[in-house]
Amino acid sequence: MKFRMEVDIPSYGFKISHADKIFLAGSCFVENIGNKLDRYLFDICLNPFGIVYNPASIVSQLEIILSGKTYTGKDLHKRNELFFSFDHHGDFSDISAQKSLEKINSHLQKARLQLKSANYFFFTFGTAWVYRHNGTGKVVANCHKLPASEFTRERLSPDEIVSSFTNIISTNKTNQHFGKIHFYR
Repeated sequence: MKFRMEVDIPSYGFKISHADKIFLAGSCFVENIGNKLDRYLFDICLNPFGIVYNPASIVSQLEIILSGKTYTGKDLHKRNELFFSFDHHGDFSDISAQKSLEKINSHLQKARLQLKSANYFFFTFGTAWVYRHNGTGKVVANCHKLPASEFTRERLSPDEIVSSFTNIISTNKTNQHFGKIHFYR
């Protein structure tokens, strides 16, 4: 008699080793997976902009990483004594603009290096809903507890999500920005 349930988990078609470089971006799910990989000393770049829930912001962040942009004081906003970026999670906010920029730009530098050499990319989405800042017209990664009246809520269609990822990956794969790409569902 067996007093436990045995589950046979089939092989998935690829195996990640410690020799691989891994780029992870997205929701809190990828944050948890990335933290486990980091704990076991895998070579990862995890959420270089912080936790992000919508696919449009992840694509925007990939474009920023690939563009070589460096953030300056012009990219920051201030509210309640904190400097912040609409592209980043609140973990990048600080009472000092300089410290906020240091956090942002150091993560960007690491992301650029990892993105060029990564073997595996993991993107997780929490929602298809996005918030567009009324002042700039730009989709934000984080509203930073600003009043809802400053944003317009929109829902991305599946076609918009697939198209945006297909475009950035196919364009940059030929330019050697992405390492070997493996697509699995």
